[in-house]
Amino acid sequence: MRLQKGIALLPKLQVNALWVEDPMDLFYFTGLVLSAGSLLLQQNGVILFVDGRYFEIAKKKSPCKVVLMKKEEVIQVDRIGFDTNTITVSGFETLKKKCKGTLVPLPSPLAQIRAIKDTEEMISLHKGANLAWRGFEHVCSILKEGITEKQVALEFQIFCLKNGAEKLSFETIIAFGENSAYPHHVSGSAKLKKGDIVLIDFGVIVDRYCSDCTRTIFFQGEGNVKLQKIMTLVKKAEKEALLLCRPGVKLGKLDERVREIFDQEKMLPYYVHNLGHGLGLQVHEYPRLRWNGDDKDVVLEEGMVFTVEPGIYLPGLGGVRYEDTIAITKDGYKNFYKT
Repeated sequence: MRLQKGIALLPKLQVNALWVEDPMDLFYFTGLVLSAGSLLLQQNGVILFVDGRYFEIAKKKSPCKVVLMKKEEVIQVDRIGFDTNTITVSGFETLKKKCKGTLVPLPSPLAQIRAIKDTEEMISLHKGANLAWRGFEHVCSILKEGITEKQVALEFQIFCLKNGAEKLSFETIIAFGENSAYPHHVSGSAKLKKGDIVLIDFGVIVDRYCSDCTRTIFFQGEGNVKLQKIMTLVKKAEKEALLLCRPGVKLGKLDERVREIFDQEKMLPYYVHNLGHGLGLQVHEYPRLRWNGDDKDVVLEEGMVFTVEPGIYLPGLGGVRYEDTIAITKDGYKNFYKT
């Protein structure tokens, strides 16, 4: 099915074949974990080229023809597209020698089909989200005065690995107090104090698919009054963005709505990142959610999965980010996490 989706894309790309080298794309099409290999997508048959390390396993498990790659291999196909975002300069030079047809540079040609998740992918994404949430609940249960950010991050990792995660989607962000004002804070030696705001950005990989979620809470008390108001504002902005999540809506509209809400409260200067990003085999995928970004006119379709994560960060005081992962459904969206 996925190979057919790739083949159906060729006329739209105005090429007769597509040369695929990115390991994530190779896994998407073949289900094989390859550190090296190439896939030739073409109308009259798909070919997977691998070296001797993967030849036997590929013959057993590949959904398409497998050929042992040889240096002298020549590909006789006219108009072969290649991904300019994944093939290196040296890789391009090798491809020129190997392929006798015209090479057509294409930026991320497979991004759009990978953005629409199939049933199997949705199952894996839900499994990862469920495990990540269990990890979040676990670390919330161990929070105590004096514990460090690093200790909490380690507890999350250990819990998730023990319960089925392959690895983390990214280094877990645990930020106490003022550290929460740094969107990509590196968990350190800061100790938790009563009344601290706590930002937890977490995710794990299950079945090779990533999860991603952020929650911001107050530890033992209501915390700073200004940060309480910021938390209410951020949650309101996220809710408004989610109300727009349905097929037919342009992606940029979500971020525009968040910005309108923040601007009304004079907080827009403290919103310093995109609203979200696609999620799948990689933690940051197409499309990116930004009002004026390259993907602003992308129209939401059923099967798209992405994060929605507005945040406000006040230097010297703290920050609030609230992030959910959602899947676009036939008439709206489904949230992977509890609100």
